[in-house]
Amino acid sequence: MGRYLAIGIDYELIVSEKEAKKEFTTLEEAKQKILDEYDFQDIYNIKNKTTNDDNLIVFTLKSEIIEQELYPFIKDFFAWRYPNDTYYNTQDILAAIEHIKTYEQMLEYADKSHGGPLFRSDTYADRKTTLINQQYGRRLYFKRKDILLSYDGKIIMECYGEIFYRFMQLLKEKFIKYKLAKALDVFITG
Repeated sequence: MGRYLAIGIDYELIVSEKEAKKEFTTLEEAKQKILDEYDFQDIYNIKNKTTNDDNLIVFTLKSEIIEQELYPFIKDFFAWRYPNDTYYNTQDILAAIEHIKTYEQMLEYADKSHGGPLFRSDTYADRKTTLINQQYGRRLYFKRKDILLSYDGKIIMECYGEIFYRFMQLLKEKFIKYKLAKALDVFITG
C-alpha cells in the first residue's frame, strides 16, 4: 500500500550482538553508544537477554513513566497534532487509556483491534539507528517496537499538508531567536 510518515512511542528497543559486532567490539560498547546519543536510560529498563542464536540488550519503557506521563502526554500530543479531530476519534482513545498504569496494560490496549489506526502497535516501522561514524555515515541498526500516534501517507501530505504545518511550527519555535524563522515553511517540491 505504500510508506507512511509516522510518529510513535518506542516502547521496546532491541540491540542484537550480531548486528552490534559489525561495528563494535562488544555489545556493551554498542549499548553505551546508544545511551550517549539518545540519553534515555531514565525512561527504559535495560536488560541483557540471551536467545538460542544471539545475545540482546533490551530497552523496555518503565511502568512508572507510563503511569505518570502516558495519559497527559497523549492528551497534549493529540491536541497539538489533531486540533480539529474529525477523523481519528482521539477522544475515544483518551477515554480508553486514561486508566492505563503499567507497561502490560499499555501493550494490551495497543495490541487489541480497537477500530482505529492510532495508539496501536506498529509492525511496519523501520529500524532505529545510531550514528557511529559521521564522516562515513555508518550506523548501527536496531529493532524498535512502537505505538503509532500519527501517520500520514503521501496523498494526505500532498493534499492537506497538515503535518507539514506542525513541523513548521516546531522549526519556528526552535529558531525563534531569528526573525528569518518567520519565513520558514515545510512543503513538497519536485
